[in-house]
Amino acid sequence: MATFGYTGADGASTRTFEGIIRAGLFTCSENGTPTSITARLSQNTADNHDFEFALYKASDNSLIAETVQGSKSTTTEEEITLAIDGKPTNLIAGEDYYICVWGTSGPGVIRLQYTASVGTSDRQTIAYTGTWPDPFVPEGTAGETTDRYDIYCTYTPIVATTTTPSGYLKSLFKERNPMEELRESHARLRGLI
Repeated sequence: MATFGYTGADGASTRTFEGIIRAGLFTCSENGTPTSITARLSQNTADNHDFEFALYKASDNSLIAETVQGSKSTTTEEEITLAIDGKPTNLIAGEDYYICVWGTSGPGVIRLQYTASVGTSDRQTIAYTGTWPDPFVPEGTAGETTDRYDIYCTYTPIVATTTTPSGYLKSLFKERNPMEELRESHARLRGLI
């Protein structure tokens, strides 16, 4: 397993994601299949909040994976991991992806931890329904585009393998002995006479 995103747990600031999709922009370093998303969350009251995580491909803002729904009802700041739901689109090495969180409104406020001015982020204001919009529509909200969210994706790397028929490559690069070729030609001719 491998990860991309921000795995540190040092964001001292928080942003609510009640009716707001919070999206951190990160680059995946290798091909892979996403398996889960983890974020560090907190809230100010012990009220229940439902939420989900998702991945969007930044080049066209298309939805490529979403998680099962999670729930938080404690004031404890904690990392929460949710499994990818269904069959996701594979990640591509060198591509940028938005790793997102989105949740319900309710009494109290649920928040995502972040550090300001050291990352790339965006948001989309949309009431939580549990059905992710496709595509994601970044708003470019002033003061909220340089956050580094404490959120990351875990994935299984895809290792490229190549198979060749036995002896095929050897036959392509085999050096032929001119005398051997002459003998083979004579043997073929003798078989014809």
